[in-house]
Amino acid sequence: MANYLRFNIFDLNLSQVHINSNLQRLLIDMSNRSILVIEDIDCCFDANPREHHHKTSPPAFQTKRGKLVYPWVDTLTGARLVGPVKET
Repeated sequence: MANYLRFNIFDLNLSQVHINSNLQRLLIDMSNRSILVIEDIDCCFDANPREHHHKTSPPAFQTKRGKLVYPWVDTLTGARLVGPVKET
């Protein structure tokens, strides 16, 4: 598909990105006609159950309308590299 559309393909390894600003910089530096491939995204972070968090600290993942929200997803949508997010 990328060859047909003449798009570049980028393979992102999230385990190498430790700061959100670094991820944002990588995404902004991508060319407009690009396809971003993120493989094994569930293996890149440790998710702890909510009952392990103290009530005074914010949860690792916040929910909006019953959906999980991840900080890097906000970065992806903020960089306009993915289509509009529709919440139902």
